[in-house]
Amino acid sequence: MSLDGLSAARLLELGGLKHRCSAPLRCVAHGLAFPCEVCSLEGAIGVSCKACGHCFTQGLLESHDRPCQSEAVFLSSGKIAFEDEAMAANQAEAKNSGQVQKLCMNLPDIPVEIRGLHAEGPTQEGEYDIVVKARVKNEGQKDWELVEVRVQLLNADFTFISEEHTNFEETVGPGEWYDLQTNFWGVHAESLGDEPTRAHVLITVVACEMVQADLGVHKVPEHPHQLIALKPTQLGKSLQMLNGSITRSEPYEDLDCLIEFNTLVQNLTSHRFPEVRLDARLRDKHGRELEDIGCVAQVDPGSIVAIGYLGYVKANKLKAAEVSCTIRAFLPVGAGLGQSQGMKVIPD
Repeated sequence: MSLDGLSAARLLELGGLKHRCSAPLRCVAHGLAFPCEVCSLEGAIGVSCKACGHCFTQGLLESHDRPCQSEAVFLSSGKIAFEDEAMAANQAEAKNSGQVQKLCMNLPDIPVEIRGLHAEGPTQEGEYDIVVKARVKNEGQKDWELVEVRVQLLNADFTFISEEHTNFEETVGPGEWYDLQTNFWGVHAESLGDEPTRAHVLITVVACEMVQADLGVHKVPEHPHQLIALKPTQLGKSLQMLNGSITRSEPYEDLDCLIEFNTLVQNLTSHRFPEVRLDARLRDKHGRELEDIGCVAQVDPGSIVAIGYLGYVKANKLKAAEVSCTIRAFLPVGAGLGQSQGMKVIPD
């Protein structure tokens, strides 16, 4: 959880800066913990605060509640004297703000590390462009082939503003980190409220392995409305294609024919498939590609879903044409949740 962009006033609230403190002291001459035996021998009396570096007079040496210069140090150098304390308070506040609970997906936990949240703006229209950066680690034994990412943006009051949902089809090997970036474009200043630097972000990640099956090569029907059946296919123990079909329409006035490619799939698990993809390539009798078909659907636990595609091809090109088909499903193998409060604002 980042403290980037937080104001001095906000850091004072979190305990990262203080007006008075009782941090450990050290001698100025040697940088050793006070009381310093070497200083006692040499007669040196210079003492400074270990947290902020402020030097004190001898009369304050024994005080446990001393004036603290951490705010002045922060304003001049950006150093947060009590960073760990502020980080812990910020995390606790973010956790309690909306009472976000642990994910209930019955999947191995994925570490989600939020590495940055910053906004550029506001523009003349009063809008910000916001960038969220994070990374996740594959701590399992198998490759990931798809990473589903949902990022929610909330204001300082933990009120929802917007969501971005993306499926990244990437191979992430065991032990590897994967970097994520999500952008929110044109977020109005009114939505962020009076304290944009206190915005929240929630990130949910679902990592998936891939199972796939070849559905074979099939002739396009010679006659309109004729059905060419696809054989049932099992994708491991997680998904099955119950059946499928290929059909065509009568030629329309422009001599185009409607090609329909449909499958019926069943999820055999208790997990949602973020993506089941049907891929098909339509080629003429000479092997030239006429159409590259791809359609995608989410499939809920235990559900049966139709996944299909509609396309148009000239009727004279369909004689002896063939369709080659494959189906791929992305099965969840891990999930993670990350959250952070605090956004750096870069003036536009």
